[in-house]
Amino acid sequence: MAQVMEVEAGNLALSFVSLAFDPSKITVEERRFFKVIIDDVNSRTFGSLLKQIRKIGSVSEDVEKIINEALEKRNYLVHRFFRNHNLQIHSEEGRKEMRTELEEIYELLNRAHATLSGMTDTLNQIFDRPNISQEEAIKRMSEGKRIEI
Repeated sequence: MAQVMEVEAGNLALSFVSLAFDPSKITVEERRFFKVIIDDVNSRTFGSLLKQIRKIGSVSEDVEKIINEALEKRNYLVHRFFRNHNLQIHSEEGRKEMRTELEEIYELLNRAHATLSGMTDTLNQIFDRPNISQEEAIKRMSEGKRIEI
């Protein structure tokens, strides 16, 4: 869920960038530009993506709280979770505590993902950019890959 949430943060950033272009009239140069942007988004950490998103605009305190908590828990999960539960993994009770904490982290990350996804969808709707299906996304990506960069 941490990775899904990070991907959605990237989707939000990409949706914002794409507002400057007419998707039915994308030039080769614009495709190259998008490739650079996508590579940049894909190389960023969740925290770095959030900094970029915050430069674009502001969000409500509630949304900010959800995203900040998700960032904190994502970093804890990646960098400290197993260190903090070092010996607990060797007992049934310890593993149960670990699973309970992981479920709580999952719920928080899922809430942040839903929030970011809602922001992406809303941005697309406001600017009359329909959310595309997975099949359409694959088709568009394959068309973009045919261009020599």
